[in-house]
Amino acid sequence: MLLYYHVFTIFSCFFSNCPLLIVNNSINNWDMSGVVIANNLFKDSYFNHTLNNWDIQNVEFLDSIFQNNVNFNQPLNNWNTQNCTRLFSAFENAISFN
Repeated sequence: MLLYYHVFTIFSCFFSNCPLLIVNNSINNWDMSGVVIANNLFKDSYFNHTLNNWDIQNVEFLDSIFQNNVNFNQPLNNWNTQNCTRLFSAFENAISFN
């Protein structure tokens, strides 16, 4: 089943507080091009899968996206954050990320 996520403009708290979150690698290919707010997506979770293919060029808010996620350590070098205006606590206590 194909899901088209570009219909969402607010994609906040989807996986927040999900310690047993199990996803497959298709999450890396989700169409995020229409998302404007992506706050708290993986906050307080143990998520550690690649998201480097996400097109987040329209995202303005990434507050707490990985806050308190002690496992996340994946490359994000393909992310275009030029329109992002808020990253409050985005990686706060994300102790594995480097």
